[in-house]
Amino acid sequence: MKICYTYVCADVFHYGHLRLLKQAKAAGDIHVCGLMTDRESINQLGFVVMNYEERKAILDSLDCVDEVMKQDSNDPTENLKKIHAEHPDVELILFQGHQNWNGMPGISYIQSIGGKVYVLTITTVYLVKKLVECFLKTCFRKMKARLNLLTLVRIITPIVYQQRQTIWPSYSPCYRRPELRRL
Repeated sequence: MKICYTYVCADVFHYGHLRLLKQAKAAGDIHVCGLMTDRESINQLGFVVMNYEERKAILDSLDCVDEVMKQDSNDPTENLKKIHAEHPDVELILFQGHQNWNGMPGISYIQSIGGKVYVLTITTVYLVKKLVECFLKTCFRKMKARLNLLTLVRIITPIVYQQRQTIWPSYSPCYRRPELRRL
C-alpha cells in the first residue's frame, strides 16, 4: 500500500493545487494533504485570505484528498512521522509541489524510512504569480481611474461650489447638505 503526502497553504486555491492533489491521489492508495495553519501561511505568504477552517473545507470536499492534516510548519516531518507510526509497513511518498529547492523539508526523513519523493513540474508558481499580477493590474486600473476621478473632482468642485452658492448660499460641500426651498 502507498500513502502519498502533499502539503499546501491553499489560501487562494487554484488549478495548480488541483493538479498537484490529483496527481498525488493517482500515485497512491491514500492521499494525505498537510494544510498549513493560519500562522504558518502568514509566515509563508505574508497574509491569509481564507482562514484554516475555510481552506480545510475546500480540501475536504475534494475526491482526490482522503485526509487533511494540520501542519504547523513548513517542514512536514512531524506529520510524516505520525503517518509512519500509524502505518509502518506502507510506502510513503512525499510530493514536492511548486517548491523549487534542494533539501526540501521532509526529504531526509522520507529517505531514512525508504520512502520516495516525487517532484512535479507543475505551474503553481506561475499561476500564483499570474493571480497576483491580475489582481495588481485590476487594482492599478481602478486606482488610476480613481486618481483621474479625484483630479477631476478637485478641478470641478470649486466651480460647482461657486455656481451652487448663487442658488443655495448656505451650501457647504463638506459639512451640511443644501437647504431646499419651495418654489
